[in-house]
Amino acid sequence: MPAPPVLRTTALLCAAAAAVTAAWAVAPSGEPSRAEAGEVTALVSDPGGDPGSGAGAGSPAAPAADEEQAGSRLPRAAHSHQARWRSAAAQAQRRARAAADRVAPTSAASPVAPPLLAPSSGGVTSSSAAASSGAVPSSGLVVPSGAGTSSAAPAPSTAVAPSSRPAPAPSSRPAPAPVAAPAPVAAAAPVAAAVGGSASAAPVGDLPGWRQVFLDDFAADAPLGRFAEVYGSRWTGYEGAADTSRAGRYSEARTVSVSGGVLDVHLRTEGGVPLVAAPVPLVGGRWGGQLHGRYSVRFRADPVPGYKTAWLLWPDSDVWADGEVDFPEGPLTGTISGFVHCPGEPSRNCLAVDTGAGYSSWHTATVEWTASGTTFLLDGREVGRTSTSPRVPMHWVLQTETDGGRPPATAAGHVQVDWVSIWAPA
Repeated sequence: MPAPPVLRTTALLCAAAAAVTAAWAVAPSGEPSRAEAGEVTALVSDPGGDPGSGAGAGSPAAPAADEEQAGSRLPRAAHSHQARWRSAAAQAQRRARAAADRVAPTSAASPVAPPLLAPSSGGVTSSSAAASSGAVPSSGLVVPSGAGTSSAAPAPSTAVAPSSRPAPAPSSRPAPAPVAAPAPVAAAAPVAAAVGGSASAAPVGDLPGWRQVFLDDFAADAPLGRFAEVYGSRWTGYEGAADTSRAGRYSEARTVSVSGGVLDVHLRTEGGVPLVAAPVPLVGGRWGGQLHGRYSVRFRADPVPGYKTAWLLWPDSDVWADGEVDFPEGPLTGTISGFVHCPGEPSRNCLAVDTGAGYSSWHTATVEWTASGTTFLLDGREVGRTSTSPRVPMHWVLQTETDGGRPPATAAGHVQVDWVSIWAPA
């Protein structure tokens, strides 16, 4: 016979009470069940997990199946007890987080800090070494001794971490020397304005077998008309005399000037008269020559038609039969020649040479006159030699004149002399 409803209700209530008693009997000390303990352990071990889930990234492994089943078999009151422990676990999680924040405060939005580099034996690892190893540089941070675990994040840095690609090593090849820019080429100056253009220094001093007695490299300027004023103690000339052809007139005052270290003879026709010059160096400041000597001159000339050079050694006696030596001689439009007139028979040449060189370039002409003969040198090269030798003192004349007659009235140009030197036998 079925039990009355009152008895059934009472039985249900007793069963419920017995269930509650059994639940507390499972954990008489007030500790949670194994399932609850697993959940609490998961919550504490995984601060980022969901307190209600019991699992999360980095949490311990999920409870075994029998633990899950044991928990699911607990009465409803036991599940309420699990809820209370979940709340306690959540509070413990919050306290742990607060403690961590006191050690190294950080915000939830802060990025995860890069791993710190251990210092090298000499100090902090350099960023270039870190880049070579592929590690992110620590920007000078060093792990202090006794510091906590790496879970304590360092203060966030706003610096951008450099690329992990190693910086290329500098090239060992030396950089090529910079090429200097070429200097601008100056426009060619007119011949009349050339200054020291011979690129040959005046010879200073004695030579083997020769003693220098005269040297002029024309260091002082002398405008046209003032040559005698500036150089009168060292030079003279045939001022006012007719030249050899009788067509021209010697006038150093109207043709000779010095500028920039160069003596200039300006050949031209004025008033129907060709103007020429015959400068004479004064050895020792006096008129007159010497017996034997060495004579050198650096020169050039424009190709002026109707004019020539006949720079010569002429006898102090003024007697042609005593001898004559000419070098350089020739028309300015032609080539440089040299002649030694035979003493006693001056209309005949004992030596005649044609060097083939023109006047437009700079040259050095030298006459060596000794007791045994006469030698011509052009630019240091011997171009003629003879055993004929005048036997009387002679003086040197830079005789520039008309070439056998009257030149064209429009013909004009310059003969230039860079330096003049005379040696006597040592």
